[in-house]
Amino acid sequence: MNLTIANSLAVGTGYSVRMDVPQTALFAGSLNANQVTFNMSNLNTSANADRAGWNLVGNPFSSALDWNQMSTSGVVGGVYVWNGLGYVSYNGGVGALTGGIIPSVNGFFVKAGTSTSSVTIPLAARVHSNIPFYKESFTNLLSLKAEGNNYIDETFVNFNDAATASFDGEFDAYKLQNSANVPALYSMTDGHVLSINALPQQDVIDLGFKCGVNGTYTITSEGMESFDATTPIWLEDLKTGATQNLRTNPVYSFNYATGEAENRFKLHFKSANGFQNNNLSGINIYSVLRTVVISNTTNLAGEVWIFDMAGRELVHTSMSSQNETRIPVNAAVGTYMVKVVTSTGVASNKVFIR
Repeated sequence: MNLTIANSLAVGTGYSVRMDVPQTALFAGSLNANQVTFNMSNLNTSANADRAGWNLVGNPFSSALDWNQMSTSGVVGGVYVWNGLGYVSYNGGVGALTGGIIPSVNGFFVKAGTSTSSVTIPLAARVHSNIPFYKESFTNLLSLKAEGNNYIDETFVNFNDAATASFDGEFDAYKLQNSANVPALYSMTDGHVLSINALPQQDVIDLGFKCGVNGTYTITSEGMESFDATTPIWLEDLKTGATQNLRTNPVYSFNYATGEAENRFKLHFKSANGFQNNNLSGINIYSVLRTVVISNTTNLAGEVWIFDMAGRELVHTSMSSQNETRIPVNAAVGTYMVKVVTSTGVASNKVFIR
């Protein structure tokens, strides 16, 4: 509904305001001092159920609000607040909306799961001071921040035995669209795109990335200390074939061009020798003394990475489209991982250098 300046604003309803020129908005009336219940709509006019049920709720008080103090019925996926560039989410104590605090004069989106869903905002939800940083009390919680073009986006992965591998309204949160020039990082599971992904322990989780601007971007990981120290955490770049141990190097830098496939990354919670993805017939990888030999009958050129078993990159070079590529390896005696990436797939193998 498009409203004009002459319309009255309803307590608890959220409004999106457009101003063509800078100006001051004046609000006449008394400050609200009563609990507010917002009855939500759940009209499904789309073939995609994820698009139905979104409601913009207004902050009925002059202070900030604590989402954790609100009472909800039928709400799916927590709360979403626009920060001027993108939506930050919060659910089950996890999210980029720190502590679940909704700023003053800020509307917020919630998703109705039924036709009788509601949000009740009591007086006790009003807050006037900061609360402790929420990450301190969580285990198995990984934060990943994508940064570039002077903007930051954040996504979360949390291993939670009470959650499932599909979407859980109690723990997960959808990924809502950022402004075009803001990088977007998210996990993908069971057909859903998520900003918060709570699920049981997994070996591999798919990550998506997109932005409307070409450039160099970084992914910075935080929270590795919340996992068991024996749990390896790796990031794999499907475009380049690179893998990086986030425990030893938590910042990964990469180049991005608009229009690339979104499903670019994978999170691995297993050791480096788990990155076996031999889907290229015609590539044979082996070693002869201190040399890695790649036999190639595909007529495809490619790139080669050699890692030690701790995930440190030792060699990054090219592979010829000819029959054989030989790569001298100046390294200690031991087992190493070799990964070959071509335009049609990936091949990898462990070799012993002696």
